[in-house]
Amino acid sequence: MISIYLCEDEQKQLTYYEAQLRQYLHKTGRKASIVSSQNDPEKTLQDAKENQGLSALFLIDVQLDGYALDGFELAGRLKEEVKDCYLVFLTSHETLAYKAFEYELGVLDYIIKRPADFLEEGFSERLERRFDHIFEQIEEAQKGKDMLERRI
Repeated sequence: MISIYLCEDEQKQLTYYEAQLRQYLHKTGRKASIVSSQNDPEKTLQDAKENQGLSALFLIDVQLDGYALDGFELAGRLKEEVKDCYLVFLTSHETLAYKAFEYELGVLDYIIKRPADFLEEGFSERLERRFDHIFEQIEEAQKGKDMLERRI
């Protein structure tokens, strides 16, 4: 089971990504659930600390306007605090993608937010493909960890 955490400062976008993930999980039957959906990065960090134990997927907005932590700083803190942590950044700024690698955070994916996404109703096939890719990477990583544990 994978615990999913969303951190997005814009409420409309947070609601959108939460709805898209819920539809995706229902459609695919992936063993995952949303345990936290926050605007505030400190609350996301607190939720993650309280729910240790399961693999955790974090979808984090790069720019968290009005908060002490930006998405990169939050990701760094999560990597320190959460044992089995997977990161995906959300942003409308394609030019910031390089920073995810500059910080050496081991990011799984980088989802570009498009304004048209938030105006459409229904399920996004583009996001479905991204989510498939993300969950496939997590499954591969977990298989590798399981194989390593069996050898020990």
